[in-house]
Amino acid sequence: MTDISTAATAFADPAFRAALARLVNLANDATAHLQQRSANDPDGVTLATQLGEAIKAVDAVAENTLEDLAEPPIRQTQRFTVFIQQADGHGTTHISVHSVVDADTAIQKALEQTGADWCVRDTTDLRVLGVVNGDVSVQRWDPWAE
Repeated sequence: MTDISTAATAFADPAFRAALARLVNLANDATAHLQQRSANDPDGVTLATQLGEAIKAVDAVAENTLEDLAEPPIRQTQRFTVFIQQADGHGTTHISVHSVVDADTAIQKALEQTGADWCVRDTTDLRVLGVVNGDVSVQRWDPWAE
């Protein structure tokens, strides 16, 4: 007997899907045949019922797996630390951390947050000094050091 815990990617193979559909259809036909032939045999009825339930379970797993394969993969978030300053270079540096899927999204979130924190409506008045991917441990920050 073949192990049915094959990798889910096998379900994407059209030949596998066609073979599975044929197997389910034949098993359904066999179940109906068993139920007709064993109407007076309690063991036969039980076997046909169990086979029908097993077929439905396999068919449901295949259907769910195919639906999962059709859905786009979930993009993993990353932590970005973004450094923002006024566009003219004056003032302090706004530092914020964002868990998002990419650096561009982190920049957008940082500009929005900085604008809200500093009451700046037009984010073109801000500039991005830098973006760091991953966890950051700033040990010292002194932009006015001589």
